Parts: sequence; structure tokens; C-alpha cells
Amino acid sequence: MEATNHLKVRKLKTGTVIDHIPQGRGLLLVRILGLDNHDSTLLIATRLESRKIWRKDIIKVERRFLSEDEIKKIALIAPGATISIIDEYSVKKKIRPDLPELVKGIIRCPNPRCVTRTEGTSRFLLEDKEHIIYRCAYCETPIAGEDLVRIIEES
Repeated sequence: MEATNHLKVRKLKTGTVIDHIPQGRGLLLVRILGLDNHDSTLLIATRLESRKIWRKDIIKVERRFLSEDEIKKIALIAPGATISIIDEYSVKKKIRPDLPELVKGIIRCPNPRCVTRTEGTSRFLLEDKEHIIYRCAYCETPIAGEDLVRIIEES
């Protein structure tokens, strides 16, 4: 029997593949997107070698497609991820989500005195795309990088 260095996973007939997720964020995406509550096959692979990034996670889910809000969440948690829409075993569409200019209701403002903590919906504006910095539209508190992921994870 010949040894192989490749992961053998059957192809999806219909569904979504999220690839190039930074290592360790795949399970977070599954939880935040509610993929673990979907009744179809779900594959989560972690710490895979990647040419694009050092290590990556990948998610495959049968018969499940993503909304625009879910794609925004992926962009925030896994910048650089790719989303492939699969139909009849082939890629019908490939999406490389951009960071949204406005994030509404996804991120909770970390400022305990921000008005959105007790009323209204949080709104964050993209301030710096390169360093992934968002600023609260109400109290102007900035959130960047890993803090952004941590706040989403805690929400």
C-alpha cells in the first residue's frame, strides 16, 4: 500500500467549503455560523499545511450556503479565507470576502460606557484595512486584530 501525504475526504456534491482559515479559528467559525446545528455532514480539519499561510483550518458543509452577514463574519474572523460554492461536485462560485466598511450588530463595543451596551445596535466603521482596525460609530473606541476576534468570540 502506497503512503500518501494528502488528506482523503470525499468531494461535496452540494454545499460550501471555507478554506485558508487561520489556524485555530475553524472551530470558532463553526460556532459563530451555527454550522454545528446544521443536520448535514460537517468536516472540520485543523492545522493543515498550507502554501498560502503557514497552517490553516478548513470547513466543508453539505447542503448549506452562506448569507451576506455570515460572509462578513468570516471576513472579520478569517481575513484571506476563500469560500467555494459547490454544486454537482464542482466549484460554481469562489468568494474572497472583503472586510466590510460597516459592521452592524456583530461586534459588541468593549467600552462599558458606550450607549450601545444598554440600548441600540453597535456600529463599527473600518478605519484601517491593512491593520484591521474598526472604530465604534458612537463612542469612537477602536478595536483591532486579535481583540476583534476575541470580542466576537465572547459575544
